[in-house]
Amino acid sequence: MSDRSAWGRRAALQTGAALAASGASLLWPAAPALAEAPARRAQPQEQPAALPSLALIALTRLAFGPRPGQFDFDTFAARPGATDADKLYDFIDWQLNPNFGDDPDYLARRTAAGFATLGKSLPQLWQDHVRNATGTNANNIRLQPVRETRADTLLRAVYSRWQLVEVLVHFWHNHFSVYGWDSAIAPVFVHYDRDVIRANALGNFRTFIEAVAKSTAMLFYLDNATSQGAQFNENFARELCELHTLGAENYLGVGNPMAVNQIPAPHDGQPINEGYVDNDVYEVARCLTGWRVNDGTGGAPGNDG
Repeated sequence: MSDRSAWGRRAALQTGAALAASGASLLWPAAPALAEAPARRAQPQEQPAALPSLALIALTRLAFGPRPGQFDFDTFAARPGATDADKLYDFIDWQLNPNFGDDPDYLARRTAAGFATLGKSLPQLWQDHVRNATGTNANNIRLQPVRETRADTLLRAVYSRWQLVEVLVHFWHNHFSVYGWDSAIAPVFVHYDRDVIRANALGNFRTFIEAVAKSTAMLFYLDNATSQGAQFNENFARELCELHTLGAENYLGVGNPMAVNQIPAPHDGQPINEGYVDNDVYEVARCLTGWRVNDGTGGAPGNDG
């Protein structure tokens, strides 16, 4: 990652942390106002509730909350004169450069859980949980990967020391949402969580978008795997524009795409459209039509997912 990208990421998170600190009153209410009744005014004024420490605020907002003994902010800024803000920034830097092999509480529990699917490649998942999902136990076989991913996610959220990563993974799963319990998606959900969401959670957004578009889970979820020929399916194209990238607020409805107003781009000054219309969605769908899953049907060259 470039220095510029790293700086931008840190600056954004530091700004968020500062807002979290300044907005602590949203979590901790101020003292109640005095009532207007004379009897109420005669009582001693109540003292404002004490604000929690900056560490507690940070762990509540940049992590899934504090756990006894999990973090000690004083270890992040041992230099003399370090302020609470120094410790907070050092904590963010530490969290943004995770060493996933250094996570003893979580890794011990993951090993003890004995998960069988989390290390499988996409072809292995397809072979074991799609092609071999037969008989009376077929449904359980298909659901095992998503079931284990859910359990592992909970272990990470509670015990992993890389809490900011877990918060971001939660965010990106919501942003690029698929329904993991769908019978077509459940067998490959390990791949989606591990190789698409987690692999790109701290990376480049352009790379992230491509990984999502090519993932078996998203191809199934938004029907791009069945978008063929003149009868293309626009579900993924519309979500790509409205949710994943440009935003519904920039949707201009039906209109001439050549008549959309243009504005200067913020970086290089080249003009860009200020919004998009239905025809833009249709053209995105046409571009991506034919992206399919090798599931052994419709002339697919293989059956490996």
